[in-house]
Parts: sequence; C-alpha cells; structure tokens
Amino acid sequence: MTEDSARTVCLVKAFETAAQPGNSWSRADSALAGDRAAQEVGANASDETFIRRRAELAWETITSRQPNLARLKTDSNWHEWLGWVLVGSALVSGVLVDQVGPDNLINLTSLPLFGLLLWNMAVHALLLAEATGRLFGRQAAAPGPLRRAVAAVVGRFRGSAADEANASFRTAYWSDWSRVSFPLSKAYVSRLLHLAAAAFAAGIIVSLYYRGFFNEYVAGWKSTFVPAAVRVVEWYVTAVIGAIPSLFGMPPPAPDELAALDLAQHPAGVGAAPWIHRIALTLGLLVVLPRLLLAGWAWLAQKRLQRRFPVDLREAYYQRLLRRFRGTVAKVVVVPYAYHITPQVVLGLNGIVQALFDSDARLEILDPIPIGQEDNPPDAISSPISPARFVVFSLTATPEDEAHGVLLRTLQAGTRQGPRVVGIVDESAFLKRFGNHGERLDERRALWSRFFAAASLDHAFCDLTRADAAQAFAGLGFATDSSRKDRR
Repeated sequence: MTEDSARTVCLVKAFETAAQPGNSWSRADSALAGDRAAQEVGANASDETFIRRRAELAWETITSRQPNLARLKTDSNWHEWLGWVLVGSALVSGVLVDQVGPDNLINLTSLPLFGLLLWNMAVHALLLAEATGRLFGRQAAAPGPLRRAVAAVVGRFRGSAADEANASFRTAYWSDWSRVSFPLSKAYVSRLLHLAAAAFAAGIIVSLYYRGFFNEYVAGWKSTFVPAAVRVVEWYVTAVIGAIPSLFGMPPPAPDELAALDLAQHPAGVGAAPWIHRIALTLGLLVVLPRLLLAGWAWLAQKRLQRRFPVDLREAYYQRLLRRFRGTVAKVVVVPYAYHITPQVVLGLNGIVQALFDSDARLEILDPIPIGQEDNPPDAISSPISPARFVVFSLTATPEDEAHGVLLRTLQAGTRQGPRVVGIVDESAFLKRFGNHGERLDERRALWSRFFAAASLDHAFCDLTRADAAQAFAGLGFATDSSRKDRR
C-alpha cells in the first residue's frame, strides 16, 4: 500500500468512525462500498488490496457529497516547503555565525566550532547506539506524548473552520494519521535535520572563506586557566583539527606552530589560512559528509515507506470489514484466570463483544486457568481467527509477577502476528464486597494499572454484570464505525 492509498484508507476510517449527522454516511453506503470493492478485486484478492479499493470507492462517494473534504489529502503537503525553509535557515545561520573575534582573531577553541563538533559527535554516537540496539532486537521507543499533543493541536486547527461533526472527523483523522505515519514522519524529519546540520556546518565554512578572502585573519587560542589548558588545547588542535587534514596530505601542526597559537605567549598569533583549511576539512569530514550520508539513508527509508506504507490491518475496524469480505464471523476468546464466570458475566461479555465487533460475534469462553498453570495455557487461546483475546481477572485479587505476569508473558509471546491481548479486571465482586468506596477502589485500580503498564498491555476496568460495561473499552482502539447505526 502506498502512502497516498494509506491516507485514503485513514480518511475513510476516520469518517466512518466519527459521528456524522443526518444521512452523510449510512449503513447502506458502507455495505455498498464493500460490495463494489469485493466485486472488483475478486475473492482471491489480498486483504490489503480489498481495504485499499474499498477506501477509494468510499472516498469518492464522501467527497462527491462533501467536496470541501477533498483537500484533506493534500493539506499535509505544507511540511515540504517548511522543511526547505528549515534547511535554508540553517545555512544562513551558519554563514552569520561569527567565528571571528576582535582584532580579526579566529579562536580555535571558540564555542561555535567546538560545540558544533562535540554536538555532532554526540549525535553520531547516539545513532550508532540506536542502530546497535536494533541489531540486537531492542524495540524502538513508542511515540511520546509530545507527538500526540501536536497531532491533537493540528487536528483541531485543521477542523477549526468546519462544522462540529467535520471537526470531529478531521481531529480523528489527523490523530490516527499521525500515529500510523510516525515511521514515515520520523524518516522525513530525520532527513531534514541531517540536511540542516550539514547546511549549518557548510555555512560556517563558507563564512570563514568569504570573510578571510577580504580580511587578514590570525589564529590562536585564549584561556583563563593557561597552565592547565595548554595540554588539553594542544591535544584538541592536534587530534581533532589537525588529524583529519593530514589524511588529505596537509601536514599536522608542528610543535613550534602549536606554541605560537598560545596568545598569552604570542599575542600576534599565526596566519589563519592553514587553520581555515584545517577547520573546513574537519567540518566537512566529521559533520557535512556524515550528515549528508545520513540524510541519504533517511531519504531511502522515506521512499521505501512511501511505496510500502505499513497499515496494521489487525485493528478492529479493518477486521470488521475483512470479515464481511471473507464471510467469516468474529470469535473472541475469553481466558479467565483464577476467576469463575457466572451467567451474568457471560451476558456482560456478550454485550461487550457485540458492541466492539459485530452483532453476530461469538464468544469462546475457556475453562479458568488455575494458579500454577500460567505457563501452560490451552491451545484454543491461540486461535488464528480470533480478533482479540480477553484475559479476565478479578479486582479482589492482587497481581503478582510470578503468577499473573507469567500468564501475560505467555499469551503475549505470539501476539505480534496473532490476536490482540486485552486484560479485563472485573469489579463486580469487589463492589459487592466492599461497596463503591472511591478511595479504596482507586487504590486497587492503581495497583492493577501499574501491573499492566509494566507488561505493556491494554486493559479495562468494568463491572461485567452491568449492561454498559462496553463503555470501559472506549479508549482501547476498538473503533466501531458510525455506519453500523442506520441513521435515516
């Protein structure tokens, strides 16, 4: 799936899952888009092909009724020119950075030059450590709160001029698109930052040569702590500024030349021309060239993602469409752990499953897993046709890593390609025993929340004997499309 196709898919998903008034999108429209797509792609088409074609047909219908929404597919291109403004600004900033002090002196230990080299070496070391971590299987960090906040602000800005329903749709789209396009955005931003860093260093080089052409500069260094700084500065000048140029046939600085750089002993300094060449070669090889190579690598990653955009078709929205396309029924596996499921709880679970998936979705409730059998769950747990696995606990229990944690790790072992695992903490027994005491209830919830956070598992707290238990799953990504409600 290309980036453009994925954008269309996310637009249609947001439109169908956001509340739309009147007859802007009906259950019949949703079914018609699916039927037309199924007829065009054929029964043997891949899931991705069907989802893509259905989204294209649905978006044609949506934009024919609301033409103002069509520009949403091109609204996100504003960042292209903004990115080049960033690179251009970095180049200009590099040119304007004043490396020359009073008396036309180029201080070899000045903060702009030393700081630029130090910063870039730190970035290169960090990128190397990150690449090494990926090589050994360490997972990349999840998108942080800053990106999510920016996505929400952008979504509100995009929808500020629209009616309330369209604003809700636009906010949902930008939030979802920000999430799914994070790898692509990361590659794009990485490319721009590398180009900006290279441009900044190139600007400094241009500035030194341009100003040096029309002025006579001298080079040297100053320090408040002269005796202690001599060895450090000599090492820095020799090993950093002098080492790289020596690879290109430029001789390293001689001892007498190093001594002449000490302005405390030789106030006149030395001619700056050789040192400008050394600085230019050092910045070029340690900053400009690596950054350009990294920018090229990020560009290749960006193009690869644009051609093969990753969309997780295991999400509930896509699974619902695919079940209709394949003619299958959702079957949710329920795994009770040291927990007895009553008939009332069964009714509650049925209501949750039908609200989250389809009205004809089925439950498969397994026998409770007793304490001590956490690492040996039944084979039915790994059902490949199940869109989710619900692991049910009781709030009256205390989560323990040696028991509950072992079970969750066992279930999560195959979740990358298997059904999603969600923890459900039933509050019914706790409420019946202790009543609705807010402080005590909050303490128990906090205890379980910390446990699930450590396991990186989605979870919900609810009273499974209540008819409205499905509301607790609102923030877990089990999107129910608005087209399921037949609005006349």
